[in-house]
Amino acid sequence: MLALAFAGRLSPGLRWMSAGLFGLIALQYATAIARFATALAISRHLAALHPVTALLVFGASIATLSRARRQVGTGEARRREFGVKEARAETTQGPD
Repeated sequence: MLALAFAGRLSPGLRWMSAGLFGLIALQYATAIARFATALAISRHLAALHPVTALLVFGASIATLSRARRQVGTGEARRREFGVKEARAETTQGPD
């Protein structure tokens, strides 16, 4: 996602949010394997943070989605720019 943020020419804010999501996912992985790291005495406490990081990943992805939708939009402006008409089901009235 981080590479696509640069390829898609998104704003720097969205790029940083993508980088933050990448970091949170790495932290999520680290807390998942922390339970099996017996060399660390604090490994159980790190593993207990796994659900907390899951909530952080969820919240950050929702924030990134809402910001991206505000920036990119729903595509209506782009459709108008290129003259693409959206296929809509038109209701027809019966004979009056």
